[in-house]
Amino acid sequence: MALMAECFTFLRGLQSTPPALCCNGLQRLTQMVSAPDDKQLACKCLNRVLPIFRQLQPSALAELPKQCHLKPSFSPGDC
Repeated sequence: MALMAECFTFLRGLQSTPPALCCNGLQRLTQMVSAPDDKQLACKCLNRVLPIFRQLQPSALAELPKQCHLKPSFSPGDC
């Protein structure tokens, strides 16, 4: 989740676009989880952490890969 720390302002709706550091972190995370087992582990981790951050906007989370011009390698609903 440290790679995604720079995304919280966007995910909370405080910025209309994600910062470059956020997109860089998302890109690194996407590259790290290329194997199916890694994707499942990352997905489960994300699903455990997301409820802690109640102020996150689900629509912003869904929009993040598009805003960063990345194709996500997994999504929280794919576990």
